[in-house]
Amino acid sequence: MSAHATHTSWEPTVRRKKTAASSPVDERELTNYERSQAERRIYGAIASSPVLRELEIGYERDGNTFYLIRKGEPDRSPLARIRPSAKGSSFVLEAPTDEGWDFFGQGTPNRVIKLFCNDTLGTFHGLGSIDQTLRDIPFEKLRVDRFSDRQFCFHETKKPCSVQETLYFYFGIPLEIVMQPEELYRRHGRPMLLAASDDESRILVRFCHASSSNPSIIGYGYYALINDHWYGVPIPSDEGGTVEQADRFFRANFKL
Repeated sequence: MSAHATHTSWEPTVRRKKTAASSPVDERELTNYERSQAERRIYGAIASSPVLRELEIGYERDGNTFYLIRKGEPDRSPLARIRPSAKGSSFVLEAPTDEGWDFFGQGTPNRVIKLFCNDTLGTFHGLGSIDQTLRDIPFEKLRVDRFSDRQFCFHETKKPCSVQETLYFYFGIPLEIVMQPEELYRRHGRPMLLAASDDESRILVRFCHASSSNPSIIGYGYYALINDHWYGVPIPSDEGGTVEQADRFFRANFKL
């Protein structure tokens, strides 16, 4: 297995993609003008999102369907797709599953991109809290205070930070690493910062079932700074009780 590290930036472009598995939502046909307007609004909504810009997310179009993708990863499945609904003039946002696509929400092109940006559970990326914070306050003006091993707050507002905000704003982990491990976020695991090493170069996050009726641990996210690069990997539930235990598993099972 290979660990996740950072990569370079890109300029958004439009590309073609084969149609993926169908979903039960009926699709309407767009005129050339409607398609052009939808494309313009999707492009603009993506460009206005701090998180989508940093994650280098763009889109590919196949007919009337728009796929949200990471540029430079041609073999990776789309993060989401947007299709014109047969009911009214709205567009449908769908999330990929093993069986095809699931309905997530609908609205104007701007609205469905905002739904995509606001995701905090991990259906798409789990970075919605960071996107909203960066829309309100420029990154260079943000300061996070550490009150305890597990408590972090924004200095100006005293608002508690989410786990994702803590990893990004306090520890300085890139967004593409903060959104790891994707497999635990896709299961809507609820993250909780568990521990960090004294030099803050190794961090352990525990993921539990979101349901209060089944709060068992489903795994851990381990983040490590090695040779000036951050890595983020999943750790099995029986291998990540401590930072030291997670680090041993990481070094034994992942190729840097």
